[in-house]
Amino acid sequence: MQSIRLLQIPANTGLVLVKLFGLRPKEDDNIPFGRRDEAKIVAKHAELAAEVGVAPRAVRPGIIDTGRQVINNEFLDLAGLIDQCAAQGCVVSDVHWEEIADKRRPGQKKPVTVICLRPNHADAASSESIDWAKRMLMAYEFVHVWVNPQLDGTSTVTVNANHRHPAGDAPAKLEVAIETPSRA
Repeated sequence: MQSIRLLQIPANTGLVLVKLFGLRPKEDDNIPFGRRDEAKIVAKHAELAAEVGVAPRAVRPGIIDTGRQVINNEFLDLAGLIDQCAAQGCVVSDVHWEEIADKRRPGQKKPVTVICLRPNHADAASSESIDWAKRMLMAYEFVHVWVNPQLDGTSTVTVNANHRHPAGDAPAKLEVAIETPSRA
């Protein structure tokens, strides 16, 4: 039986990104490709880290981090993550894939599938994209979760997952609890 690994998502979260590294959809899955501007993203992260007072390379040398890591390198089952978030008011607003620089192989690219969940969001991705994303959320050997403050006072929670396994293989299942805003 799997144990439970609880992820507390802050009440001020405006976006939950689930990134599935090494996962390229098949052409007939109809998951769109999204262009990624690495230089623009690095510049934005550097500006954000300076603005929110985070030491940009304190955790991962060579990578500009903008928040705090709350889960580091755990083997977790992500099955059911979308339904858990939906039950707490999040909507899958986008599912796409990108190519990113492969840090282990200079000059090479690797695919990453990105699932965007937004609390209280009106526009949802297509039901086909959401169903496909749910099927891809299984056990992942290396899961990292970051909570990143944004300049507008919200947070972005990023779940990075690598090395897929069949659902149920992981020793623990990720459960999500979105904090409710406190009333003053």
